[in-house]
Amino acid sequence: MRVLPFLSLTSVASVGCTFEGPADALLLVPEDIEVAWDLSFNAEEDGVAAVIPVDAMLYDPATGEPLVDALLEFQSLESGVVLVLPEEVVPLTPEESLEMGWWDVRRERYVEFEPEDVTLLDRIRVRTDATGLARVYAVADSFPEDLWGELSPVAIVVSDGVTDDTFLLLPR
Repeated sequence: MRVLPFLSLTSVASVGCTFEGPADALLLVPEDIEVAWDLSFNAEEDGVAAVIPVDAMLYDPATGEPLVDALLEFQSLESGVVLVLPEEVVPLTPEESLEMGWWDVRRERYVEFEPEDVTLLDRIRVRTDATGLARVYAVADSFPEDLWGELSPVAIVVSDGVTDDTFLLLPR
């Protein structure tokens, strides 16, 4: 679990418990996502991050119907990328951004995470909506560097409790 410096430690989602989704469901995760990133952004907790929307879908393969209110778990496999619920990412006005916030390099705007006591997690559970989609935001504060100083991808694992699938955040 990782907390950004202006955020206190509270729980926003139930994590670490065993769960199991429908045995015959199909899980769809995104293709690998390219993230415009530069080594100058790579300092941790520097107020610069890429806020990346991530959607996964669960559906019944026999009927093609979305599975509503099913639990999906998203997990980041690197400490520099944490997860937050969509309703907790709030864009700031230019006036507000002078005093607080994080620069989102993906959308070129300042955001804050509401409420201020939200904890950004490496693992989060979300229920699917009426269309079978579950959304979280991956907040990339830094990407790991290899031995040669090159940035490495970060894996995000999505699970319905029966099936796991993985995609990568690719720094470019």
